Amino acid sequence: MIEAMWVWGAIGLVLLAVEMATSTFYVLWFGVAALCVAIAMWLFPSMSTAMQYAMFAILSLGSLAIW
Repeated sequence: MIEAMWVWGAIGLVLLAVEMATSTFYVLWFGVAALCVAIAMWLFPSMSTAMQYAMFAILSLGSLAIW
């Protein structure tokens, strides 16, 4: 089975690629949030799935609101 860290990293890279294709700066924050969750999964590999989703939601919506 693929580790969650790699899944979040792939999601982050895909979202950043979509951002590069659209140039709207809207998807950028979701990609950065996914990469931050990937880094958190590398540091804390036993993080629960609910915590991963909550962290992604908080980071992406928070960074979008700050932008």
